[in-house]
Amino acid sequence: MSEPFSHFSGYLKCHRPEAANEIGLLALKCAFPGFLELSPQEVASNNAETLTNLPAAITHVSFQTKPYRRFAGDSMNDRTLPRGSYYTVCRNSSGDDLQTLAQELMAYGDPMRAGEVHVIDRSDLRYCDQDKSQQCLDIFFYSKPWKYNPFCEPFSKITGSKNESVATQGLKVVLPFIVTQVDIDNVIDLRRPSTQAWLVDNFATGDGKFLTRSLLSPESVSFYSMLPELMVADHGGSNITHALGTFLRSIGAQAFIFPSARSDVRCIWQGGVLKDWSGWNMVDYRGAPKVEPGGYIHLGPWEQTMIGPVRIETAPHGDEFYGSFSINGVAESHLARHKQSINRFYKRSFIVHPHGRDIGPVSLDVIREKLTTGAIAPTTEVTLLGDELPVGSMCAADLFPSDSEANE
Repeated sequence: MSEPFSHFSGYLKCHRPEAANEIGLLALKCAFPGFLELSPQEVASNNAETLTNLPAAITHVSFQTKPYRRFAGDSMNDRTLPRGSYYTVCRNSSGDDLQTLAQELMAYGDPMRAGEVHVIDRSDLRYCDQDKSQQCLDIFFYSKPWKYNPFCEPFSKITGSKNESVATQGLKVVLPFIVTQVDIDNVIDLRRPSTQAWLVDNFATGDGKFLTRSLLSPESVSFYSMLPELMVADHGGSNITHALGTFLRSIGAQAFIFPSARSDVRCIWQGGVLKDWSGWNMVDYRGAPKVEPGGYIHLGPWEQTMIGPVRIETAPHGDEFYGSFSINGVAESHLARHKQSINRFYKRSFIVHPHGRDIGPVSLDVIREKLTTGAIAPTTEVTLLGDELPVGSMCAADLFPSDSEANE
């Protein structure tokens, strides 16, 4: 086996729930219901609800109480990788990762449950108002006169705010993030061309212990053809990413740097020196025990498709920038799917009172009647904060359907 390891010295960023106050935790839970780990009580409640609704013909059910984590290398439910092992790889000490952490969070959003939510990372120079010391994420909760954001009610209870004022404005909740400077040996860093070649040599066809594959033409596999499966959009990854994480821990890797499945990805090499990058995450294996073969099996070739029109561009051999590559269209595709979910939320067949009650079908006549009788707080305007949406996102007019669309 060729030497795959390198030394990493740089800055990592993460958000830790324990760094948030009560409002911050509530915002995380409302906006990104899949991000925080469920409590034992919540798991039991969900399982009980599932069992209640099962067809009579089903007699045995098993639950995976702990979801898989991408490249963790854990067996189901054993959680030998410590919590807090995931980071984005920053470009500088201010924590700038070009919105990678924000987009990772957005992947756990569910507009049908949380309404319209957007996240902006203030370490990005485009949004820090020239204050490079800002180390926070801004979470925006939006409301419409006929569709109040579900976050309004619990927020009002905690803060004592009047629901009427909360529901008619764009709420913003600020979450801190943590930037850490680290030096780590024995890192598998997929930004490096030599490590990419090592991965193809040792894992493209499986190793027979951690991953068994059936490939018709293994010689056609390249690192770039492996990317769609390494960046699979499913939460927690796939059998391929589970097997690779287990494999890396078994050979003594202390950390793994891999491309984000939610962001556009790039790394710029010039004259053999890594000059810049964006869209990269790290899983830290330090403190986690080595693991035994996992026995994952995958039949068929490497997946070749990604969500949306994604483009992979590379620098040719012999070029000064050889080793550089970019993956474009990933963030745009996820944003388009998010927009579709937001529109579905706004087109649902009821409107929501600021106090959280459903009050009837979406109809302008109904809304006017409810306003007249005081059943809805009067609304004169909605603060969209549209100028603070991420670069490349849709404008406010695209996000919110017209009145005619609302009545569909």
